[in-house]
Amino acid sequence: ESDNFTLDGFDVAPGKRRKALVMTFKKPNELIGNHIAKYQAMKLAKMIMAYDFDRQMNPFVELGGFIFTFIGDGAPGTGKTTLIQMIAGLINGYCEMAGYGFTYQNFGVDQISSYQGKSGQNCREFINAVLDTRTIGFGTVDDIDQVAARRSDDRASAGQHEITGVLMNAFSGAETVVRGNCTFGMFSNYPENVD
Repeated sequence: ESDNFTLDGFDVAPGKRRKALVMTFKKPNELIGNHIAKYQAMKLAKMIMAYDFDRQMNPFVELGGFIFTFIGDGAPGTGKTTLIQMIAGLINGYCEMAGYGFTYQNFGVDQISSYQGKSGQNCREFINAVLDTRTIGFGTVDDIDQVAARRSDDRASAGQHEITGVLMNAFSGAETVVRGNCTFGMFSNYPENVD
């Protein structure tokens, strides 16, 4: 049985405080099946802990092989959420032992706004929070096929197109800098619907 863990927030900017993270973490032995994804996730959790806060760089980025973004796909009930809980739990445990700050954020369909520009702004805030070089970060985008839209999809909302643009710029744009202190996982039942 898993326990609920709470991470206390820390000062991000004067007068701002992060909300405490309350999440059910899973241990690797609680993830049944899909051993390939399980062991890749365990390797990623260890790899991210090699981040050097003084240099603001992870040697695995310099050597190659660091996983900055990944997509988890599968039918409902195949363990995508359990995998998220396991990765977050492992990284959180390692950070507690090392005395590092840990930032976890999820971006979901509830952050799509009907106000022009607000969806993209929400997405940028999510990315900036996870990219914070003072912490180890893990960001997830649940149901990426519903949150972001194909650029060619004329039936998608303006908010979905804004989010797609922000994600593409953040993950593979000209301004993208991968330091190795964080990773982003996108999860979907229909990954073929994502650009």
